[in-house]
Amino acid sequence: MKTEVALESLVGVHWLSGVDRENGGVVAHGEKYQHCDSISFELDGVVYTAVEDPDDGYRSSMERLFVDDRPIENKFKRHKVLGRLNSEIIEFIDAKTGKVVLEVGTDSNDTYYPCWVASWNPENLSANSPKDNKPLFTTDILDHA
Repeated sequence: MKTEVALESLVGVHWLSGVDRENGGVVAHGEKYQHCDSISFELDGVVYTAVEDPDDGYRSSMERLFVDDRPIENKFKRHKVLGRLNSEIIEFIDAKTGKVVLEVGTDSNDTYYPCWVASWNPENLSANSPKDNKPLFTTDILDHA
C-alpha cells in the first residue's frame, strides 16, 4: 500500500528536481484497473504521484496523492520552490521567478463541475528564464515559510 499524503503537508519550502506527466496510464482502482491521468514530481528527494479519479464521469477531480517508489524519468537540476495551498490545489512557485511551475489538485470554484488540475509549466523555472533574474523571496522568508 502506498502512503497517502495530504496536500497541506507539502506547504512550505522544497527542492523540486523532476516531473513526469502520464496521460491515460493504467492504475489500480478498487478491484479493477482503469485509465486515468497522473503526474509525478520529486520534492526533496521524495517522489509524489497525484492521480485523477477515473470514476468521476464528465466531472474530474484528484483522487489521491501518495508517496511513490517509481523513479522520475524527467529529472533536472533542483530548484527551490515554495508550496502554497490555494483551496484544494497545491501550487509550487519558483523562488527566483516568482511564477507557478507546478499545480496539483482539484479546482472546485464551480461546485457542480470540479476540475482535475495537473499543470506543469517548465518555462517558469529560473533555469529557463533570463539569467539576470534575482530572487523574489529572501532566504529568510523561504526558510520560515
